Amino acid sequence: LGVGIIASMAVDAQRESQVRVVEGAPLFGHQTTRVAIRRGHYLRSYAYRFIELCSAALDEDTVRQALLPAVQD
Repeated sequence: LGVGIIASMAVDAQRESQVRVVEGAPLFGHQTTRVAIRRGHYLRSYAYRFIELCSAALDEDTVRQALLPAVQD
């Protein structure tokens, strides 16, 4: 007998019929994920893909624009 807490995206209900999924939102509330990247640093394509998986609004072009070095007046 055991209890594990995992993300719902990690469970395939068809493959793992013996696993019982219980909605965790009432227990844990809203969760926020943050990704920090240094401005001006090079990112590989998989890093952009990871960021997009975290938030569909953060596509590669949007992230590239945000990472441009700040313009000094």
